[in-house]
Amino acid sequence: MPPKNREPSPERKTPSPVRGRENMKIEAYTPPSNRTKRQIATGADSSKSGAQAGPSTATSGRTSTHTNCFRTGHSRAIMGQGGTTKEWADEHEREAKLVISVGCIRRDVDEILGLLRPRNQAITAHASHIAADIAGQLDSLSLSSSEKGVEDILSWITLPSPHEVETTMTTTNNAKKEKSKATEFATERGIYPCIIAFIYFVAKKVQDSLPTANRLNRNSSTPPSLIPPRLVCACKDAYAKPEGSDGGTRINIGLVEVSPDGTLANVAKSPSYYELFAVIEAKCSVSGEDRAFEQLLVYTRQLYASQHDRRFVWGVVVCGSSVRVCLLGPNEPVFASTVMDVATGPGREAFVEFLVNCSSCDTDQLGLDPTVTYLEDIECWKIECPTEDGEEVPSYVYSDEVIVVADRLFGRHTRCFLGSLDMLPEGSELRHDVVVKDSWSYAADKRCDEVKSLRKIRDILRVKEDVDFEYPRLLHGGCPLFIADDTDYLYRDLPITTTTGNDGGNDDGSSGPAPMWPSHEHQRIVMEPVGKPLRFLESVPELIIVLRDAMRCHGAILSVCSILHRDISTNNILVVRPESGHIRGMLIDFDCAVDMEDSKG
Repeated sequence: MPPKNREPSPERKTPSPVRGRENMKIEAYTPPSNRTKRQIATGADSSKSGAQAGPSTATSGRTSTHTNCFRTGHSRAIMGQGGTTKEWADEHEREAKLVISVGCIRRDVDEILGLLRPRNQAITAHASHIAADIAGQLDSLSLSSSEKGVEDILSWITLPSPHEVETTMTTTNNAKKEKSKATEFATERGIYPCIIAFIYFVAKKVQDSLPTANRLNRNSSTPPSLIPPRLVCACKDAYAKPEGSDGGTRINIGLVEVSPDGTLANVAKSPSYYELFAVIEAKCSVSGEDRAFEQLLVYTRQLYASQHDRRFVWGVVVCGSSVRVCLLGPNEPVFASTVMDVATGPGREAFVEFLVNCSSCDTDQLGLDPTVTYLEDIECWKIECPTEDGEEVPSYVYSDEVIVVADRLFGRHTRCFLGSLDMLPEGSELRHDVVVKDSWSYAADKRCDEVKSLRKIRDILRVKEDVDFEYPRLLHGGCPLFIADDTDYLYRDLPITTTTGNDGGNDDGSSGPAPMWPSHEHQRIVMEPVGKPLRFLESVPELIIVLRDAMRCHGAILSVCSILHRDISTNNILVVRPESGHIRGMLIDFDCAVDMEDSKG
């Protein structure tokens, strides 16, 4: 049963423009127009996985700088030199190629489609009925139909299937010419309007299936479970550079959410990374599938960096008439469904069902974090914090500044927010007296539990009278929990328990099915005090003091608490300047720490 007195999550809205931060200096690349509070990027080095950090100053003599996520020697060099937009784009492409070359794409994993299936059985049955009905209408579609975009839709769904194309690939020149004629239509630019028209057709039919009167009135005779919370539409502009793009890369097609009672004609014309929930990458034939995956990986990085409530990302790869749905999460590999061939009835119905389920499922199933919401009235993030000791009423941190963004393809996806545990009256400035660290830790190594380490450090040091150094003091920490829509159950993030169905050996040498999401689990930590990076030091004596304090902290925590840090670096030492008192140094980031009292340590 859910805990009592839990506040409902407000609807996701596009916030108003940033107020009072127009001149904030940040080191990360900032899109030049229409910045909003919801879009605040980090000012700290996102390679740093520490929980506490401070806003950074702009670099001099550099433009279009951007903190990267793939920490190879080459990317470190680019980062250290500032890096141009083209250099960063080339580095992102290089990483995506590497992901493909080492086999991090796991195809034919249809279990991922089940993650979008509505949890409520009534909703699932209704969505399946609607999908089957829409697929039937597509089967009977003809050029004489008055449906919008019918010619584009028919051009796509009447393409030869990949199997049919393969059978024409003989060594004769005539056969090659026939194959070329069969797929001549499906150039990349030519297929975009076909996909957009198909998605519009499905969205319109879903909307038409709703009652015409009191469509969204939950008190009407229509069961609430049968009213989808959204429609899935494609932005009108294809092959466009989205708002918030840091490298000038154009995406093929962006998918966005539209209110069920809205007008589909008013769908956003241009895509925005701040509002997209999925990207479609299209190629003219199945031979371009690997390249499509590469580009999808590049877009995914930007979605993570732009959406601070993004847990995982959905994507779609289209190659001619072949469609694969992809799930990209904090850890490799990337999972892709079996091919849905829209040139066949079953393939069309499978893709339609995917779109209908996207309209009908809960928000968290689309990859968003229901425990992180934007409050437009006070222009800040409301972050639900895990509680301890069985408390039923959760605590919240209110934040208007994100200092570390999750701009990596894989890994911990660490985000850090500055904020306050107290919500101030509207119009007041939020204090920045706590740090929220949100990350996906490696669950496989049970020795490394940052929450457990910080809790032990806190419990031991807070009762000692001779502690004269700063250390990260844990206020709240654990795995975020949320209540799924229209259910009475708490879910532990991430609620994925299916397997890949791998009948061969797993990566760890074991046999049997491999877990789909085996290596990371969600953790959120609230700590104090707030520190700043070493670049905020003002003199060599201050540097000496800060380094001395950090080493004293390390030694005391090891000798008194038996916690070994194991990851000391300049990124994990911060400067703390109390309002009254001398400058202090603080050691942070206990992701890799182990308890030496543990027999396994």
